[in-house]
Amino acid sequence: MDAANADAAWKEEMMPFLTLEEDAKIQARISYEDGRAEGRAEGQQRMGALIQRLLADGRTEDLEAAASDPALCSRLCEEYGL
Repeated sequence: MDAANADAAWKEEMMPFLTLEEDAKIQARISYEDGRAEGRAEGQQRMGALIQRLLADGRTEDLEAAASDPALCSRLCEEYGL
């Protein structure tokens, strides 16, 4: 019985430590979240650049249309090399 209790105490003491699989899952989630944040930041920079270029060229109608049309927005970004 003492051996079982000792094992149970050891198991409880070791529970906070992650297995390799659990650690890998956590690291993958963190990397995924970091990638999404980086992608959002790049998208915001791209949109900001597109807005500036369209305004500088007086293309406010295209700017307004691109705000609700993702395909047009992509075409305009390609047009401006963004």
